[in-house]
Amino acid sequence: MKYPISLIALLFTVLISPMHAQEMWPGDANNNGVVNAVDVLYVGLAYGAAGPERDDATINWEAQPFELWGQNFPDGTDYGYADADGNGGIEDDDISSAILPNFGLTHGPLSPDGYANAAPGVGAPQVTLSPSATLVEAGASINIGLSLGNLDQPLENFYGIALALSYDTELIEPTTGFEFDDLDNSWINADEAEIEEVFVNDQLTGQAQIALTRINQTTISGGGQVAEFSIIIEDIIVGLTVDTFRLRVDSVLLIDNNFKRIPAVPDTATIIIADDTTKLSSTRQVSQLPARLFPNPARQHCYLDTPQELDFLKLVDTYGHTLWQAPPDLLVKSSGPRAIPLENLPAGIYQVQGGNSRGFFSRKLMVQ
Repeated sequence: MKYPISLIALLFTVLISPMHAQEMWPGDANNNGVVNAVDVLYVGLAYGAAGPERDDATINWEAQPFELWGQNFPDGTDYGYADADGNGGIEDDDISSAILPNFGLTHGPLSPDGYANAAPGVGAPQVTLSPSATLVEAGASINIGLSLGNLDQPLENFYGIALALSYDTELIEPTTGFEFDDLDNSWINADEAEIEEVFVNDQLTGQAQIALTRINQTTISGGGQVAEFSIIIEDIIVGLTVDTFRLRVDSVLLIDNNFKRIPAVPDTATIIIADDTTKLSSTRQVSQLPARLFPNPARQHCYLDTPQELDFLKLVDTYGHTLWQAPPDLLVKSSGPRAIPLENLPAGIYQVQGGNSRGFFSRKLMVQ
């Protein structure tokens, strides 16, 4: 069969020319339509890779043509999307010069980031928040440790993590009341590997994102604290008698060096703020809210009976890890007991804790 000369020329051009140019948006390393902490993990995984420079490259938030590099992330995304500044190399400048300036910007339809939260009690590693104090007065400074895994349940094959968090803004000092620092010598860089860190905080909305990633394409295993939040409570809170500050890990994306997602259990730190902590230091005051827990011991579920509307209700283990939090519809006053699910929990001793502006309670629960 004979082919037209024009078709032969077209095929020849396709075969010998570089891969056709695509469009990228500087900072959207996974090409899912939004720049956020997850993009930092892509840069960390491809760190040190090189490819074609982008013609007339800028970091402006606009579509820019680029040649495919021919190297792909496990999800099929070309490495060229992670070259945010277009200089032909993937490095920390792609984070500082493009991801951070364009953080939160979007284009086109959005695709999921692939966060992978695990349910408590299934044996997944923990993301733990550990406050230095759980009962403070207005104006107090508090440190909240961020730990990944622990000595009893170490985390295997860590490469990077992205976290989305939320917190109660009305109780935080408005200028420097919420800060974050990674630990220079934590277990995630115990082999002296360099770590790239990003923390972006919107104190108006109480939303924050964190990324921590290695950049040497090798994993490490271990457990313990890796970073710390510094919280300053507002020194004057109008009408304060008792209130509750919560820092919540809403979403977790934990990966190994093949971008395999490792489901992890998120956590919430709860801190009671009082105008006078001595009023809450006695057993009588701490347990002043009426609450009855039954059956106890329990197996698949138990019930909490209290006439109070609650600001929070949660189930914690002996390490203080939050295993379950009540959804908003269970916090309002109801006509019957509130059901607390216990499926898949190992047998042991737990605490059911709750409270509102008038006080709080803690009840021991035995799961069989």
